[in-house]
Amino acid sequence: MEIESNPKDRMVTITGADGTKIVYSRFLADRPRLLLELKQRCGEDLPPDFPQEPHDGL
Repeated sequence: MEIESNPKDRMVTITGADGTKIVYSRFLADRPRLLLELKQRCGEDLPPDFPQEPHDGL
């Protein structure tokens, strides 16, 4: 799995081992929850530019 983030447009792209891509745009309704879950599950495997946005108490 590969996770890429683009701070400019706030998009997060997750690419699975089989090449499947999931793209989350800045318009995602629960973006803070997504970012928190990724941080908890992927930890040190995240790219250094991964968004460091505050989360809503989750």
